Formats: sequence, structure tokens, C-alpha cells
Amino acid sequence: MKIASSPTQYLSLLCLSIILIISSTEEPPGAGEGAGHEHERDCDVGGSITSISRPSSTMSPSKSSDEICSLYLAPSSIPNAGYGIYTTKPFKRYDEIISSGAASVIIPDLDRNQPPGTDYSGESILGFSVFDYLWQSYGAGCYEGKHSHDWEPTSLGSLANYHPYLVNYAHHGNHHRYDDTMTSRFADPGAGAFSYHNSFAMGASRDIEAGEELFADYGEGYLDSRSHEEVYRAIPRENDFDLAATIAATIAGEPRVPTATSIIKRVVKLLSNERIAALLPDDPSAYAEYRNMTSEQIAFHLAWRTVQRRSIDWIIENGKCLDNIDVRRSTIPQAGRGAFASRRIPKGEMIVPATLVHIADRNTLKMYNFTTQHDSGKQARIEEEMIGMQMLLNYCFGHGESTVLLCPTTSSSAINHCSTRTISAGQCGEDGPNAAYRLPEDWSPETKEWLQLSFEELRRHDRRGIVLEVYATRDIEVGDEIFFDYGAGWERSWQDHVAKWSSPGRQSPFATYAPVTEMNENKAPLRSRAELEANPYPPNVVTGCYYTEENEESDYEFWDEGDDWKKLSDEMILKYFSDNGEDFTWYETLSYPRYWPCDIISGNDEEGYLVQIFQLTQEEETAWTKKGVPMFLTNFPRESIRFFNRVGTSDQYLPGAFRHHIELSDDIFPEQWKNLKEVEISS
Repeated sequence: MKIASSPTQYLSLLCLSIILIISSTEEPPGAGEGAGHEHERDCDVGGSITSISRPSSTMSPSKSSDEICSLYLAPSSIPNAGYGIYTTKPFKRYDEIISSGAASVIIPDLDRNQPPGTDYSGESILGFSVFDYLWQSYGAGCYEGKHSHDWEPTSLGSLANYHPYLVNYAHHGNHHRYDDTMTSRFADPGAGAFSYHNSFAMGASRDIEAGEELFADYGEGYLDSRSHEEVYRAIPRENDFDLAATIAATIAGEPRVPTATSIIKRVVKLLSNERIAALLPDDPSAYAEYRNMTSEQIAFHLAWRTVQRRSIDWIIENGKCLDNIDVRRSTIPQAGRGAFASRRIPKGEMIVPATLVHIADRNTLKMYNFTTQHDSGKQARIEEEMIGMQMLLNYCFGHGESTVLLCPTTSSSAINHCSTRTISAGQCGEDGPNAAYRLPEDWSPETKEWLQLSFEELRRHDRRGIVLEVYATRDIEVGDEIFFDYGAGWERSWQDHVAKWSSPGRQSPFATYAPVTEMNENKAPLRSRAELEANPYPPNVVTGCYYTEENEESDYEFWDEGDDWKKLSDEMILKYFSDNGEDFTWYETLSYPRYWPCDIISGNDEEGYLVQIFQLTQEEETAWTKKGVPMFLTNFPRESIRFFNRVGTSDQYLPGAFRHHIELSDDIFPEQWKNLKEVEISS
């Protein structure tokens, strides 16, 4: 039987049922006729979140804010969620929490590089737990592949947990997050060995109190796509909190607060869902404090009930500092970014924890040339044309006798190599490295358990479980670059790479290259489609326009798919298939800038441009793409047009670009994971 046909009808029926239950119960002692009626029978589920109400928490730091670390790794406030990130200082909305100087490793076309028959979602790649810690690429990252993902360990974007209602930690816009001038493919053996992409800055998406856990917004699709598992299906969604708040407000608004809350919860389960019922308090007296709250405040209060509040003293006692490191350009040439001490670190002290996620088979990082399949139209890898390995390999721990990789999700990934075997440039001198790694002694029991797993058991796990400690082997002063030894095998491989390296030959498709960073900084002149026929950009260069799609299929109902729009006059094309583009202006706090492929048709910097937008493969197919018609934008601002690398032309794709894992010592790497003792593997 269909009880109701819409959420509003469900809620109305719930409210009516609750009121009937309340009216049938006896008035509890102390409940007077003068009780507040602000939310009486309030079944309006609309409105925006304007204020926050949360349970109080004991937060009395024993040290001044200047002396203590501000970001900590500690057991999450969400039960059974592993570790989370906590802040020991408050932030206002839009405050920057982590700057954008860190590296973001782009993983292009993970789906297309897998064997035929692999689920294109990527999640079915057995033993590839990294997939759950990736972000969809934005900005320049979109142009590294047809479908690209970001690995953002140093911004901690891959470490934060998700709470559908308490999200407070988000990417902040960073226009200039790509720098391909860090090396030259024509002069430097290190070209393509490290990421030129900056991670997004991370900031506060709402006011944050000291002691809160930082929650990133995965999107509810993350939960919905895993709803076949009970643990994800049971997690309340944002709308569940709003509906539960309205029900709680209805109960609180009655002059006689019911004692039969268990009956109400059963009604909620029958008419709505168990997630909402689970959010409602069992204790009737709990509803009294809701009488003077708005529905939005009640929703936040219900959300705070789902987590365990922590004091600053608890965080300091149980947590491990995450912000002992600043990330900026390394003192070692061709090493990209490096890790620098943000405060003095005494010998023996931990610098940063390295939480690790595993890739059971490094062969999933192989990259290939592609061909289009005739039957499906999909692109598939050409087995005989492997072109290299994903850059992610260079950021992960591994062992020469195993396919297993362990990839850090903290700023430990910014630490560069240094050894006493070879005197390097920069701050890595005769004294050698000032740091090393070790297993945690007493704070991560999961690590010891995971290191006992068999290789097959490891493959079946889809979360992180292993932690290393990076610690100081001598006193490290503020501003010192931090180094540890990547291993003798890594060092030999790098030296061999340097000795054999040569720049791309004249016949190579990589022989001509113009750094797009310089073109953007110098605001290189834009060329129209007609001008490009006679004077093309360098072969690596394409243009992208900042754009957000708002059109719906109903906007194109007038157009017959069999018609040819190219037969229309220019005037009619713009009448039917163009929008005003003057509002598509990039701004500093833009969280997720998407630049869609575009052609310049005409115009100038002062008056704006006429541009044609093309489907961005990272986005869902647009209404105009489905209809087979164009999308033009008039009056488009110059500042929203940028130069990008054409897919497959960046240094990440250079033939022979250096690739080698960071070597994990035998005393740590489990013997049972060494599945390639007799087999030579790709390094």
C-alpha cells in the first residue's frame, strides 16, 4: 500500500501521528500549559542553516596556542571510522587551514588503463584501496586525462572523514595550481618525476570551534554508491537530520511532552526510515531543550549527538601532530617540492605520522596507449603499447620483491631523499638525512595486525590500516628541510636514469613544448579558430573556459535531433544555442573551478569573447551534447580563459620519466607479501 507520495506528505503524516500519540499520553509531572509553542505542529522542512547549536565541550588547553600543534591525527569522533583530523584552534568561515603549496598527484585514466572487462568505476580494482581516497580532478588536472583523479596527501584532503551534516573542511579556489616551469624536459633528467600540480588550499566552510574534527564533503553519492553495505546504508543523510529536527520540534512544541517516545520512534520507522528514527532522542526530557531552538539548530544538535566530542587536552594527549611540516620548493634541484620544519623538532621526536593506503598490485599503475573499440565505442588499452607508470608510484613505499605499494596520506609524502652514500645539493650535505621512519610503538595496534595479514587478505581490504612514524634522527631547527633515505636501490636507479637520460629527439611527439604556466602568466594573446588554421598554438596547448552547466533537456525540446544546426545562419545559431557568458567569472574563493574545452570564435580582451564550449569528459553529458547541438557563450571574460596541456602531452607522459618506489626496509616489510621473489617487476 502506498501511504504517501512525497516527502512532504510523509512528514505531514508523521507529525499527525506524533500529535495523536502525544494527545493520548498522560501529562508528565512538571509539564504545564505555559510550555513554549514556538515549533507547535511545525512541519515546514524548508530553510537554510543559519546557526549552530552543539553540546558543550571541555576545552582548556594546558599550553598557549602558539606552543601547541594546531592539527592532530587522532581516533575519529565518528565511531569505527579510524583516524580523523582535529583542530586545536578556531577558524572562521573561509579561513585558510592548509595552504596550497603542497603537491597534488594526478592519476589520469585509471579506468581506461585497466584490462578489458574491469568495472570502469575503478572501485572493482581488487586491492586498490587508494581509489577511496582520491578526489575528482579540477582545473589543470582535468587535462591530464579523459577522467582524472587527484591524490592530495599533503593537503590532508585524503585523510579527513565525512559527516553528511557536520562538513566544515573544503577545497578553496586556487587559480594557479599548476607550474610546468619547475623543470625543463629539454635540460633536466627530473622532468616528469614529480607533480607540477598544487593541491587546493583547504579552508573552513563554516565557523569551526577549537576541538572539532575536520569533515570533508565526499558528497552523498559516496554513501549511496556503497549502499549495498549495511554500514553505509545506515548512515543518516543531510535530509534525515532536517526531517528528524522537524519531528523533534513538533514533539517539543506540544504542551505535554510525551513519555511514549519509543512508540513515536516505531511510527517513524514505519512511515519514514530507520535512519531518522535513530536520530531521535530516547529520553523524553531531552526534547525540553529544543523548545527555544529553531529547526536548523535542532538538526545540528542531533548531528553533534552522533559524534564523540573531544577536549583539546584529549586531542593533545591522544593525537599526533600533523602540522610540523611546511611544504615549499625543495633546496635540491629537480626534486620539486620539499618538507620544511615549521617548529623545532628534538632528536627522537616524531615529525609526522604517515598513514598508508595500499595498492596490492602495482601493475594497476601501468599506462598504455588507447584504441577505440568498434563494437562499444569505448576506448581500451593497447596491450603491446605500455608507455610508462603512473607518477603515484614515486610517492609510495614498496619492496623490490613485491607488487604491494603503501602510499602516504599525510605531508610525509613531501619529504625528499638524502643519504650518506652520495653528497647531494641543497641542504642535504655530508651529514646525510635528518629523519627516518619506524613502526609506532604503542598508539596504532592496527598496524601490527595488518602486518600479519597474508597477501590475499591484504588484497581484500579496502581501507587504510598501516601507519609509520617519521622521526628526527638529530635536532631539526625551524626552516630546515627534512630528508630521509629512500634506499640504496632507489639511489642506484636514479643515478642510472641520470646517466642514460637524453632530451626528446626531433621525431618525438614531445619535441615541441610551450610551458602553459608562462603563457597564462604573460597573458599570451588568444587566437580565434580561424587564426589557428594559419598560426596554430604549440602542439601541447589548448584553451579552456571556466563554465558551469545549468541548462536542462527541456531547454532544447524545440530542436529535432535529425535537423542540422550547421545549416542555420550565424544569427539563428546564436539565437537558439548561446547564453550570455559575462557572469562566468573566476574568483579567489571558488572551490571547484572547472575549465571546459573551448574555442575562441571572435572578440577581444576589453569587450569580451564569443566562445564555443565543448563537453568536459569529467562532467555528466550535457543537454546540448545529448541533442547534438553546440553551446556558445557571448561576452565571455578574458580572465576566465586559460591555457592547458592537451591530454597526453605533459611531462607526466614523457617516455622514460623516472619511476621508482621509496624502499621500505626488510625489517618492516612483511615476508609474506614478497610475492615476486623470483619474478622481475617494473620499478
